[in-house]
Amino acid sequence: MNDKTYNGWTNFETWNCKLWIDNDGSLEHWDDRAKYFADEAIQCGDSKDDAVHSLAAEIEEWHAESAPEVTGFYADILNAALREVNWHKIARSIINDLDIEWDSEEGCNHD
Repeated sequence: MNDKTYNGWTNFETWNCKLWIDNDGSLEHWDDRAKYFADEAIQCGDSKDDAVHSLAAEIEEWHAESAPEVTGFYADILNAALREVNWHKIARSIINDLDIEWDSEEGCNHD
């Protein structure tokens, strides 16, 4: 069996990324973004999964844009590691840590 889980996370890459988010000072920023996406989802009558998806996409994009410019072997290794990160698991963890009620009667006007 090829179990790649690491410390309760999908794999080492996901655990390591979340560890850095928790410890590099950016967690407050991602908490704020999580609150924004959660509030938006609630106001629109969308699900927690919609908020998770939006936050995951933003976290992934930020990390891709922040990656150092390298070429050759190191670019391949870095990109392979980033592809292994489970961005949705990280986003869900951040959103789950918020104290949010998901039963909203309000809806957005998507017109």
